[in-house]
Amino acid sequence: MRSQITPLHSLLDRLAAFEPTPSPVISLYLDTSADQHGRDDYASFLRTELKSAGKTFPLRSPAQSSFERDAERFLTNLSDTLRPS
Repeated sequence: MRSQITPLHSLLDRLAAFEPTPSPVISLYLDTSADQHGRDDYASFLRTELKSAGKTFPLRSPAQSSFERDAERFLTNLSDTLRPS
């Protein structure tokens, strides 16, 4: 029996081969389901958490700049692609 390489395995292989850099890496696991009142509050939660995390880098450092660019990409991607369903 031949083992199958799934897309997840391929992705994990790519992540394992990732060479370290001085730039930060953001891992995001976000529950986008509505709260008990039927409201989507993930966006404000994410903005707050990203702002807090961004303060952990030295002011005006390359790491802070990299983090802020990536954080903005997360927020833009969520607002552009996440469907209400």
